Amino acid sequence: MLIGELAARELGRADFEARVSGATSRAIYLESREGEVLWISPQDSAPHRRAILAPLEGLRWREGDRCGGEVKGSIASGGSQLVWRDTRVWSPSLPLGGELSRPSARRAFGDALRTVSQRLGARGLATLWALHDGQTRSEPPGASWLMPACRSVVEAVEAGRAGDRSRLVRAADALIGLGEGLTPSGDDFLGGLFFLRWHRARLAGTADSAGGVIDAWLEGIRERTTRVSHAIVADMAHGQGPGPLYELVSALAAGASLGVVVQRAEDVARIGHSSGWDLLAGVAAGLGIVPAGVR
Repeated sequence: MLIGELAARELGRADFEARVSGATSRAIYLESREGEVLWISPQDSAPHRRAILAPLEGLRWREGDRCGGEVKGSIASGGSQLVWRDTRVWSPSLPLGGELSRPSARRAFGDALRTVSQRLGARGLATLWALHDGQTRSEPPGASWLMPACRSVVEAVEAGRAGDRSRLVRAADALIGLGEGLTPSGDDFLGGLFFLRWHRARLAGTADSAGGVIDAWLEGIRERTTRVSHAIVADMAHGQGPGPLYELVSALAAGASLGVVVQRAEDVARIGHSSGWDLLAGVAAGLGIVPAGVR
């Protein structure tokens, strides 16, 4: 088992109590009494500050169930118990040096995205890059919303290049909640974009110039997406995300070989059904890379 630092802090509260806000075959989502979103997912899932990586077998928890920590080091609901005491706590390794503004980082990521798309077949918003690069022969499922989204993707890239905070928020406003599931594609894309921006600024010794505007915007759009997704995107805006994304950004900042960058990008692509691909699309946008057909 592995538990993220935020999840460990919440579960460690003497009065911890949470409601099951959703349950699928791959995850059980909790919302604590304090409003924090956490989830339990299989041990092969990506580590995250909000995640508890543990076997789901035997946890008969359903949406609406209440769970609590009556016994220290465990949480239980309806006769099913998850013991987490003595579990290793995960915290990310932040990129320690290098920079993300170099043309070489942009080129390496563009090459890696093409390679991984050819190997695995792009999904979600990353399909926009694959379509224009000739890697997808026919329109993918969901193309009816993917192609209009391309305009907002390009808007986000151009706003970043111009340092136009208002324009960036307008693009984000068109993308939030776009797609299906607990973490829609548009949200995951924005998460990747915000994560890249935050770490690029940190490595440069500054703060994201749009950080305050993004935070204010996030406060105003809580009802336009799921609570799970809003929490994740808000984390991303402050440089906090899944483990493989840190590894990818570290490799890019350090000028790692293309083979290493490809492996790190592939690890991100394997997150969820299409979430990882949407994160990669956001990283591409943050680096100033737009789909080839609209450059």
